Amino acid sequence: AFQTVAGAYIDTLASVDGCDSVITTTLTVNPTAVIDSIVSADVSGCGVTDGSITIYVTGGSAPISYSIDGGSTFPNTTGVFIGLAAGAYTIVIDDTQGCLVNGGLVTITEPSSISIDLVVTTDITGCNGDTSGTITITASGGTAPLSYSIDGGGSYQSSGAFTGLPAGTYAIQVQDASGTPCTAIGNIDTITEPAIILTSDAIIICDNDSVMLGGSYQNTAGTYIDTLTSSGGCDSIVTTTLSIIPSFTATATATICDNDSILLGLAFQNTSGVYVDSLITVNGCDSILSTTLTVNPTSTSALAVSICIGDSAALGGAWQTTAGNYVDSFTLATGCDSIVTTTLTINATSSGSVNRIICPGDSSYAQGAWQTTAGTYIDILSNSSGCDSVVTINLAVTSPINTTDSILICSGDSSFLQGAWQKLAGNYVDSFIAGGGCDSLMTTNLTVLSSGSSSTSAFICSGDSILLQGTYQTTAGSYFDTLTAANGCDSINTTTLTVNSIGSSSASVVICSGDSVLLQGAYQTSAGTYFDTLTGGNNCDSIISTTLTVGAVDSSSINVPLCFGDSMLLQGAYQTTTGSYVDFLLNAEGCDSVVTTNLTVSSQLSVQLSSDTSIVTGGSAILVASGGSSYLWSTGDTGSSITVSPTTTTTYWVNVSDSLGCPSTWQVTVTVLPAEYLVYVPNVLSLSSVNLEHMRLYVYGRGVESLELIIYDRWGKKVYESSDASAATRSDGQCCAYGIGWDGTYKDTGKPLNSAVFVFKLTGFFTNGKEFIDSGNITLIK
Repeated sequence: AFQTVAGAYIDTLASVDGCDSVITTTLTVNPTAVIDSIVSADVSGCGVTDGSITIYVTGGSAPISYSIDGGSTFPNTTGVFIGLAAGAYTIVIDDTQGCLVNGGLVTITEPSSISIDLVVTTDITGCNGDTSGTITITASGGTAPLSYSIDGGGSYQSSGAFTGLPAGTYAIQVQDASGTPCTAIGNIDTITEPAIILTSDAIIICDNDSVMLGGSYQNTAGTYIDTLTSSGGCDSIVTTTLSIIPSFTATATATICDNDSILLGLAFQNTSGVYVDSLITVNGCDSILSTTLTVNPTSTSALAVSICIGDSAALGGAWQTTAGNYVDSFTLATGCDSIVTTTLTINATSSGSVNRIICPGDSSYAQGAWQTTAGTYIDILSNSSGCDSVVTINLAVTSPINTTDSILICSGDSSFLQGAWQKLAGNYVDSFIAGGGCDSLMTTNLTVLSSGSSSTSAFICSGDSILLQGTYQTTAGSYFDTLTAANGCDSINTTTLTVNSIGSSSASVVICSGDSVLLQGAYQTSAGTYFDTLTGGNNCDSIISTTLTVGAVDSSSINVPLCFGDSMLLQGAYQTTTGSYVDFLLNAEGCDSVVTTNLTVSSQLSVQLSSDTSIVTGGSAILVASGGSSYLWSTGDTGSSITVSPTTTTTYWVNVSDSLGCPSTWQVTVTVLPAEYLVYVPNVLSLSSVNLEHMRLYVYGRGVESLELIIYDRWGKKVYESSDASAATRSDGQCCAYGIGWDGTYKDTGKPLNSAVFVFKLTGFFTNGKEFIDSGNITLIK
């Protein structure tokens, strides 16, 4: 099983030779590190990096690594970070066991930023170098007093009002008075002056006129510029485009019939020739028009037309249906009259009928398509004279002979349908030939009735019987009865019979003296045995034997010591003062028991304990406690003082008790400072650690001259060996990590090993010539 409690655990495995291999594993559960507090200091000015974060931790397995970037890096083991810029920092700590603790988010701020709230710009009103422009800047925030600039920070003034400004662009900035000034950069603002008024115009004159432009009268097309003075005193420039329209001369043609006339040359003309008119164009200039007149003659003709009876022809201005001569007047291509005389002839039409009969599904060609539906269809043909010949076709479709039938059979029977013996339910179609030669279809719906089956359960009491399988049964079991279902098929019913026994039980009842209970049909007050017959849950008799006990009422008193600050529930409330309290309880028989409690409350315990201290690696410290009657230290010692020599920073606790045994727990921390010579091997290798350094197992320490590290599996097989004593700086900036480290594979071949507990042996020498020897367990975690 997965173990979470420290202790010794035994596993029995099979060795390579098939014999038992018993492994005893001593599991140590390291305490989780606790972040007691985090102290941060903000930066002193804008852009300054003098912020700091200090992390205070207790517990865990030293050395503790500290991170302020969410665990991406663990740069030190002191918990003190300085030279920080303003921003948000995510605190994470990591002990040598790979246990991570998240400390949350810490924010370092800088002096409040400057906000440019409003910039008001006033443009100048005059021309030619006027300096009446102004800029007014309103800002807030930062460290007072604020300074203002309109030249991008080139110069500042204490007021945000700038006057006497010419037209141009200005870069707004505001700076505060902090040690490292904060600066807010605003927009680029522009002061403008009145613009020169530029206008344009267009003038059109005839080729014999002139107009005043550009300081003189002009009669040539072109562009002319006049400079004027506007109401504000600035220049106003007008650009005029002059167009010259020439006198217009044109020719035209006109055509009339020999009996018409047209107005030309100031008179109505009916003779072919050339006529001249002088007009005024739309722009008011002269226009000379020369018109050539042509006079066209009219024409007459005769035409013969034939139509069929019932048709008509448009002649003589109407639709004509009677033979005769008709006169029409048309307009020629020249626009003159053309007289046409038409002789109309009327031709006769013909008609007939045909009767046809088809079977359902067949078709007959009529009225331009293949028809499958009974009805009257008309085909129009042409006779010898080209007129319509109307043929009426009376089409009849014989009715299909479709019949249906239903047949019921029991499961296992069959019926001959659709050319075979059918056993499955469904619709089957058989085709026959009717007397008229068309198909006759019969659809049969076949229903297969199932032979029914069902099951039931029956219960009887021991000694009763029930009619099943044709006889009265008294024994539990399954019985079969064959019946006839409502559909006439067999129905088999399986009955499971259960025979319930007659129950008996016993009970014990305790009543207090003076009470009674209903037993054996009456209220009983004396101790004894009573019998009642009831109906059990299976509806059979159940006999209950009840032993009645009559208990007595008692009373008692107790003396109870109570520690200062504790309380005890007495007399319906939590009591904290010395006194006698009476409670009414129930004794073991459930009867009243009056208990008088004499409560004695001890005085408050006053304890003195050594202050937190520090030692160097290999040193010791004496820790002293006083003010109590007995002491129990976290080391197991029971004296008032202990001498400790921790190798890592350790918090010790002492439980101090007074003469009544009332406890009070106190803590003192001994900080271990690094010595010049040190060597150790972590007892956990976590391949899934977020700290890259923790994904390999290194030898850590200081002043190591040479070393040999050998790692064995639980069967004593060597899985790793290294004598590499090359030193490298650890990820926390401290010295040193030795060698390239073990990556959890078999002899560095890249073959991964399973998660397990391994044994290491470490030997070597420090640079001062002293030899060191160490051994222990390593837990590989993936």
